[in-house]
Amino acid sequence: MKNNYPIRYVALPLSENGRWQSDEGQDRGIICYLVIKCYVVGEETKYFREGKVSKEYKVVPTYGTTFPHIFQMTEPKYDMDDYLDYENIKYTNYLCTKNVFEKLEDAEKYRDDRNKEIDEIVVSAAPKWANLKEKFKKTIEKFRKLEEDFEENTKELPTDERKKHKQNIYGIDNAMGLVEEDISAYSLIDEGAYTDHDYAVYTITEEEAKELEQILKNDALSDEFIPKKAKKYMHTPLMMHKADSYHVKLVSPEGESKIVKMEETPLSINLDVYLDTKKEINFDGVLFEEFFFTLETYDDIVEAFNFDEKRKRGIVLGIKPSDIWTNDKYKY
Repeated sequence: MKNNYPIRYVALPLSENGRWQSDEGQDRGIICYLVIKCYVVGEETKYFREGKVSKEYKVVPTYGTTFPHIFQMTEPKYDMDDYLDYENIKYTNYLCTKNVFEKLEDAEKYRDDRNKEIDEIVVSAAPKWANLKEKFKKTIEKFRKLEEDFEENTKELPTDERKKHKQNIYGIDNAMGLVEEDISAYSLIDEGAYTDHDYAVYTITEEEAKELEQILKNDALSDEFIPKKAKKYMHTPLMMHKADSYHVKLVSPEGESKIVKMEETPLSINLDVYLDTKKEINFDGVLFEEFFFTLETYDDIVEAFNFDEKRKRGIVLGIKPSDIWTNDKYKY
């Protein structure tokens, strides 16, 4: 899925239980450092009394670990803050690191430096652990294939900021008129937003987007903006969804369509506030409750979801636990 989070390379530590963990400079329990693309969802700058400045980034790996050594494609969710589960145990849906890189080569150098520290300081710290040096080397070699899989399956996620698309999406609400939504055309598919409503999404031009922005700046015009006035922007159908289906019909300029399965994830917007005022509108022979307008095109959606290219959404690490080096002192 495409989104506007910055994407960077990060060398993250992989723990011996097969999960990513934040880079906090802790050697115990870390197998090695691996490079993976991450979504940068937050940044914090800390200033110290002696003049030192420190930055820390919150990142979501493009492939997360749901089970030990099983990596699944992930997307940043709406709640990037800390949260508590039912047992009041604190979790986060992001990791923290002090190092992010735009270039793969820079991330690989940082990874190699950290792995060298593990090799020289931890593995070679005691003569009785000398056998671990060779095992550590072989572990690194096996994990290179995992890094290659990560890179191959995230080719469509560039680290170049200039390649990002503007994704403004506008909606029509019977009570509020024209509104700028906090969602994107992609979240309508990936997060299952509005699955309990019939909706249609239309592609608009840059000039039309400027017109809608101007209407939003004028409160009176914005409040009076109704579906009837919006017909001039309904020239390029992009997506159609019926409430009784967990699929979106993606429509090409030639009239061909693809069926896209929506993920059954929480709604991004609470619709209950407007349920009493919304009315179904008959347009093109179909009753729709929601209308959206976006700068995204059919080609943008197809490229972002890679419909025509098979991609591994799940990667299983094919390494036996006994073949993986660990610095757990109780095992050696």
